Amino acid sequence: MKIPRSVTRSARIAIALTALALLVFTIARQREAVVDALHRMGPGWFAASLLAAIIGLGFTSFAWRTIMADLGSPLPVAAGMRVFYLAQIGKYLPGAVWPFVAQMELGKALGVPRQRSAVGGLLFVGLHCATGLLVASATLPFASPAAAEHYWWVLALTPVLLVVLHPRVLSPLLDRVFWILRRPPLDRPLTLANTVRACGFLLVTWLFYGLSLLALARPLGLTGAGSLALATGAYALAWSAGVMVLGLVPAGIGVREVILAAILLPFLPAGEATAVVATSRVVQTFGDSLWALFAGIALRGPMRRAEQRLRVDQPADAGGTDSSAGPAGGAGAATGPTGAAAGASRAVPATGAAAGRAAGPAPSRREGD
Repeated sequence: MKIPRSVTRSARIAIALTALALLVFTIARQREAVVDALHRMGPGWFAASLLAAIIGLGFTSFAWRTIMADLGSPLPVAAGMRVFYLAQIGKYLPGAVWPFVAQMELGKALGVPRQRSAVGGLLFVGLHCATGLLVASATLPFASPAAAEHYWWVLALTPVLLVVLHPRVLSPLLDRVFWILRRPPLDRPLTLANTVRACGFLLVTWLFYGLSLLALARPLGLTGAGSLALATGAYALAWSAGVMVLGLVPAGIGVREVILAAILLPFLPAGEATAVVATSRVVQTFGDSLWALFAGIALRGPMRRAEQRLRVDQPADAGGTDSSAGPAGGAGAATGPTGAAAGASRAVPATGAAAGRAAGPAPSRREGD
């Protein structure tokens, strides 16, 4: 029996509110220790943590643009950043679809098919989660053996994700899924070089996230040679676990905090660990908000110029304005071979070489299926 959408939406909201209430209750129970810890942090450490988080978030956009270029939609730096950071605000809403919906709609103005935007968003989240588990697997067994032993079942997913996300496995897997859904396949197979490059950007992101957490925990007593490894691995594991339940709670709220506090507790008193966890969430939310504000205001002009260049280039492209519609070609795919080929042609964005790609590998790959 299919569960009504209103019921699932209400369940997600209820779970999100429960997680938030538990976080607030924990802070209230330790309020004196938390307030004292926040005073000991001081504005300087908070600013350092926020700066590291902002830099880390900056590298995530590089990873996403690398993935989109590999899929066939290279985006200008400024316009691509605007699409990415405005869409990221959607992760704070109940449900997992809003960042993808926002990327699809914003990317359409740059000639990116909706299907390609959705695939790019899913690949970004998958690589982000896989690299997070990889970082946690490489650091926690040395920095916190107890945490590695307790969360071994999460870390065990690391090799599985790395295998599934390898281009030689993922490209045919996606094509098969699209064939089942009567959608055109990928316009080009994913490449290992760009996948590795995107993972490299994400590994830098995890380093700065670890520095952000360490900036909050260091004045409270988290010191020593392995403190950065502990902070980086703890945050990577907590973030990845939160993403795994992203469909239930927005931005993994509650899940991330519980795991992060559990890893920090052997190294910090309860009040200090709670203060670090709560402040880290505030820092990351501020970072997302500042990037979205910057993208919405400062990058509006570059976005308009990119749209104007696209309109100027459209007469030379095979698909014209409709090429950005993406799934519109899906209707053609359901009407027979001719319609399927036309649908694949319309799914190619206006990049100047669209006609060649539309007439090339994509239809032949579908005929092979």
